Amino acid sequence: MFLNTNDFALGETQAKIPISNVKLPPWANESPHEFVRIHRLALESEYVSNNLHHWIDLVFGFKQRGIESVKANNVFHFLSYEGSVDLDLITDEIDRKATESQIQHFGQTPSQLLTSSHPPRHPAIKCWKPIISDILPAKRLMCYTPFKQFGGNRNKSTHGPAISIQLLPDHIVVVYADLSVGSYKWAPSRHGKTPFYLRMDKIWPVASREMSCSRFALEVHTGSAALDSAIVHSSPSIGIGNWSFAMTKGKGSSSDPQKDTTSNYLNATLLSCGYCDHSLKAHSLDGLRLKCSKRGGHLGAINCMQMDEEGTLLISGGEDATCRVWAIECPEIGEALIDSFVKTAEDQTANDILMCCQVLWGHSSPISSLAFDIDLDVVVSGSKDGLICIHTVRCGEFIRSLQVREFFPPSMLASKAGDSPIGVRKLATHKDGLFVAHLETGLLQMYSINGVKLGCIDAGEKLNAMEMIPGGQSLVTGGESGHVIIRSLRNLEIRYVLDLSDYGPIHSLAFTPPSNSIQQFMFVGTADGSITISSPEYSGDTLPDELEDEESGAQYTQHQVVKKETKTWWR
Repeated sequence: MFLNTNDFALGETQAKIPISNVKLPPWANESPHEFVRIHRLALESEYVSNNLHHWIDLVFGFKQRGIESVKANNVFHFLSYEGSVDLDLITDEIDRKATESQIQHFGQTPSQLLTSSHPPRHPAIKCWKPIISDILPAKRLMCYTPFKQFGGNRNKSTHGPAISIQLLPDHIVVVYADLSVGSYKWAPSRHGKTPFYLRMDKIWPVASREMSCSRFALEVHTGSAALDSAIVHSSPSIGIGNWSFAMTKGKGSSSDPQKDTTSNYLNATLLSCGYCDHSLKAHSLDGLRLKCSKRGGHLGAINCMQMDEEGTLLISGGEDATCRVWAIECPEIGEALIDSFVKTAEDQTANDILMCCQVLWGHSSPISSLAFDIDLDVVVSGSKDGLICIHTVRCGEFIRSLQVREFFPPSMLASKAGDSPIGVRKLATHKDGLFVAHLETGLLQMYSINGVKLGCIDAGEKLNAMEMIPGGQSLVTGGESGHVIIRSLRNLEIRYVLDLSDYGPIHSLAFTPPSNSIQQFMFVGTADGSITISSPEYSGDTLPDELEDEESGAQYTQHQVVKKETKTWWR
């Protein structure tokens, strides 16, 4: 609203200066995005939150009318109040028009909803907040690596890296590089020395492991490092990783998941790609039996996929340079979204577990990364030639495309990439309408979904995992250095670093969603198969580097979070 992006002719000032973009105050640094960001911080600040109930009292509450409104200097023209005049009873035409004019030009007060004082918001310490926030400094972030788990060098694990972590209300599901799936029972806890309860449950091999293009899985399955050349040739060009797995939320027969905690696990479905038959497969989480296998019209391997937060829609990206929208175990949604082209080309039935609904066009090279936000109704896709496309999900409409090379100044472009294509390695979206792209050159670029370039920084490594903190204003990355790096979305500068290099490179990240009942936890999967759990410090006691939960006998290694400076290049 502050930029005249369409270059409309808005006239001139009296000084003959053309009117175009809104002139902003100096503290906004001539950036409408910074102007909006600062106003959002002010409106969402603790001062506003702590005094919001006073505003409710004035506008909708007991201070809107009567003696309390007089005391609060909150009195308006009598015609502005609801029910103060009945236009049908005014017989004089002049009086009627005058009254209507008064209402139309000076407005009306809202309906009075409350007759007593609105309660204030709970104190910040009692409200949910993201794991990293301005209210809770990250120096109080506690990290624990359980001794007893399926992976890890300490346990002499042969399952390989923890390449994907999926969360359910009462279970943690970890996919290892050999396509073994381990489940852990877990729950937040306010007692004991750790803020959670974690126990190993069971581990199963995926039923279709022998068809996987994962070298690690095939070596384990065949007992030999020699792989069939045809299988290697059909492998996804970006390999197997956290982008190859997703999971439904396991909605059981009970309408209240809290009353039937086992229904989430027993009814969840694990989705995976990266098979030599170029299919998307659905396995039941209980026993990992194959439920369905479909290609959805992709010509070639499916490189990556991304699921929405509700576990009902999934986006896949393939070697054929197309993205496809799938309805997962929701035939009603599938029937509502399905495109006539897909319905004609694909044999879809209403009872399909995997139902392809839309084809998203716009790329000319294989898809290498995806990011999906159901609330914004957008999917952001990146390809090997550096093209980023933005589509709507429900209608499958193309919105715009961006070429990452156009972001660079000429000097940086020459030093970083020369004339070769710059592939998009990872993407992550934020609900404020931002997204971050990680490139094969190691750079991080930030855009708005309207295509505005917001910032760029060198990550210093190739990242394997990149996630926005749900409900927060931070980007979390992990890569070959073995460090979990937390960056501010304001300028992508590093705020904090968690050193997990003892466990090898970072392969996966996951966060518990915003909830009124529990604090937020972060789960980190590393190359040795270990899972590290992080949460805000819940006790004022100082814990040793290694501790043992006496109640359960579980042991943990504790890590410290350090702050690190960085240099940023910023547009």
